[in-house]
Amino acid sequence: MTNIHTFRDECNPAEANGDLQSDNLPAKRTRPIFGGRTILAMGNRPQDHRDRDLLLASLIRDRRLRMFRKQCRTMPAWAPAVPKSIPANFQYRAQQLIMLGCMHQHLIEKMRGSINLAANRPKAEQMLRALEACPPRGALFTRATLDSGRPCGYAKSCPWCHARSVQGLYRHLLAGSCTPERLAGRQLVSIRTRVDAGEELQACEVRKVRDDYRYELRALGRKIGVEGGVIIHQVTPWISCYGRACEKRKIFAHVFTMIGVAATSVETLDKTIDEASWGVYETAMLPADPPDALRYLLFGSSYKFDSSELGIVVNDAKTLLYGIQGAAALEPWFLFDEQQAWSYAAAVEGVPLYDRFGNWCESQAGCQRCSRKRRAKSEDGSERRRWAFQNENCERHREANDDAASSWLWRCRTTRSSGMPAASVLAVQPFARF
Repeated sequence: MTNIHTFRDECNPAEANGDLQSDNLPAKRTRPIFGGRTILAMGNRPQDHRDRDLLLASLIRDRRLRMFRKQCRTMPAWAPAVPKSIPANFQYRAQQLIMLGCMHQHLIEKMRGSINLAANRPKAEQMLRALEACPPRGALFTRATLDSGRPCGYAKSCPWCHARSVQGLYRHLLAGSCTPERLAGRQLVSIRTRVDAGEELQACEVRKVRDDYRYELRALGRKIGVEGGVIIHQVTPWISCYGRACEKRKIFAHVFTMIGVAATSVETLDKTIDEASWGVYETAMLPADPPDALRYLLFGSSYKFDSSELGIVVNDAKTLLYGIQGAAALEPWFLFDEQQAWSYAAAVEGVPLYDRFGNWCESQAGCQRCSRKRRAKSEDGSERRRWAFQNENCERHREANDDAASSWLWRCRTTRSSGMPAASVLAVQPFARF
């Protein structure tokens, strides 16, 4: 069985897809990172830790990013310094977040320098501006000048909006089908697989592969008794083979992960997957009784996390050497070169990050009910505003009529005192409303 995201420091870099780290040296930047914002505080809330485990721990755990880990330990001279207000126990996390911001800004500038490769240049420029101005996640930042605070919405290309999307999914699941009462005594199952793609992505190819493997994963879930779950699809850079250097090619790879609730054992799960002839996969089973069980399988954990007390069972013990890899863990998109970056941006446009199925779709029904309530409130509010406008208009009409009547009476008195005939009074005031 092949593991796709764990790494060992003593392994051969060529065997660990290490050739992708050659482009991981953004020594030159023309614009500041984080859209000109600076870190004020790292935050100690649960959502802050979830963001950092999703964005940072997954990159530290990734075997392709040896240079990134080295730069996080020893900040380069060209990287911004960590603010002095950050406590000592959060210094290393702040360094990781700053390096992620540098890599993200470096990718934006690479794409801006090769914008001629984009099919629609005005739309590409708009996307790059939105990516650069998107408010970051993982810490508390200062607000930049003329900052609208509006996310860019490109969850497939922006790490900050990727974290927002996963946080929204987690909240919906906890409020719907994944309440502690409904998960009591059950098992959470995670199945992860990788599919190699070509050197260039096409939108039709991405959607076809996504539809095919969604069908395969749902069929596999039915065989092991999965009642409901979520399938997460991401695209990542990869090296095609590990042979001679002349044979290696930088390609794309599709990563699919299914999380669901089932009542089965890991031996039965492995046997079912082997019968389905899946070549590359990782499996994990975790009792759903702990309150953070879904959080660990979805976001992952820190790379120093001890998972022995959780009761997690995997098909390969090496997958837990450096913590738990989350299903929605951030992929290192900054390893794309210019051609790959624009090919990826055009191919994944409009492709959703995740897809719920089974009884896990009930959380979406709850969201729709909430949206209907908000719509009803907005309709009620618009009705009230309409009545207020009508009352205000009626009041203005009455005031205008009163002014017109008083003006007409004043003119009548003036003309009578001046000796004008009564017939000329109507000529002076052609209208009067009472």
